[in-house]
Amino acid sequence: MRARRCWETACGAGMARMAGMVKKRSLLFAFPVLIGGCFASEGVIARSQPEVPLWYHHSGSSLSPAFREQITAPERSETPAYEKGQPAFDEAGARVFVGSSDGGIYAIDARSGAIRWRFQTAGMVQSELHHEAARDLLLAGSNDGAMYALRASDGMLLWRFQTGGPIHRKPAVAGDRVIFTSEADQMFCVDISSGKPFWQKVRPPAAGTEIAGHSGAHLVGDRVYTSSSDGMALAYDALSGREAWEGIDLNVEADLAGAKEAIHYLDADATPVSFRLPTGVTAVYFAGYGGGIQAVDAVDGRRLWSFSAGKGVSDLVLWREEAHAAREAGLGLSGPEVPERVLLLAVSAIGGVWALDPKTGEPRWHLAAPKGGITAPTPVAGALAIGTGRNGLFLVSPRNGRVIDGLDVADGFSARPAAGSHGLFAFTNTGTLMGLRVLPPLAE
Repeated sequence: MRARRCWETACGAGMARMAGMVKKRSLLFAFPVLIGGCFASEGVIARSQPEVPLWYHHSGSSLSPAFREQITAPERSETPAYEKGQPAFDEAGARVFVGSSDGGIYAIDARSGAIRWRFQTAGMVQSELHHEAARDLLLAGSNDGAMYALRASDGMLLWRFQTGGPIHRKPAVAGDRVIFTSEADQMFCVDISSGKPFWQKVRPPAAGTEIAGHSGAHLVGDRVYTSSSDGMALAYDALSGREAWEGIDLNVEADLAGAKEAIHYLDADATPVSFRLPTGVTAVYFAGYGGGIQAVDAVDGRRLWSFSAGKGVSDLVLWREEAHAAREAGLGLSGPEVPERVLLLAVSAIGGVWALDPKTGEPRWHLAAPKGGITAPTPVAGALAIGTGRNGLFLVSPRNGRVIDGLDVADGFSARPAAGSHGLFAFTNTGTLMGLRVLPPLAE
């Protein structure tokens, strides 16, 4: 329970730094870091519990650093207090791709942290990168308003497409087409080989003050979904760009209820996600800053449910755990199969993390937001990796939202971590890429 109290302390008065937690690289490969004190884990799962998740836990050994490499150039011309460029992982090539506030796009060796190549853009790269392994292609948006297509093997520029605003969200790929959005409420569809445009959509800017950021594109079959700075949920035909159904006002319920937050900020900056319900209906999930979280039918936009308590949501993540046999922790006993588990995770810098049942919108658990902000969670080894702006990186149980383990690196995280077979990769606010081992220990 000590790690849980530590998270709660971080949500209040703050948390003391753990001096010397991250060792020199030469020592990182030889010795796992034992997490103690404030970041101690919940302890070994009770022996009497007949059902355990796909990971088992031994105190203080779930997270340990493998490498720590400074990526962002010290002489960068722009010096924000954060790095939001989410890494992308190349499984076959054992590489991590990441964009930086120095305007660079980097390819990093996933085992050693060594830089393989670097490409310079004309602005900060604070976007989610997308890697297409079969095409040897890396797609990256920049604050200079351009989408860059690079050859992933060596960083050579293949094409560049200029838009009217910074690009922060990951593009969606549909066959020979790339669909992406910009902060200027624009959506573009271009040829994946040449960058030649097929169609584009532009919405007028929202009146009044907007929250920084924008929604990305989400593909379901032959449709693409996004949301806008004026709080509208939108659907288009991915081939032609035609509107699939009339836009849905995500703030209308909050307006009718007289919620004060709704009239200040209309933004809907979370990228939608989707899930096929047991009824056969595909639900698409949207989130508005003041309007909460809403599930709609992907075909006709009909509202399925809403969760009005989820304010200020910036990211939506669908977590899934495959069906598996029940196990008696440590005893090797099997039982009836545990069915698939699915959670809709909604992330807010002001509200924390809500875990909802995607079928009904019922809340399963909630983590309060720590001071300094929070990243979207990344599924890894059956757990969730969550970075915080001031208090390091945490592993959280998707079953109940309780903290399993943590690592404090003093400079915090704003970028969502990336996971792969080589471990977890997290980009700190000072431009350091950390490779982390996530060890799901075997039962005793």
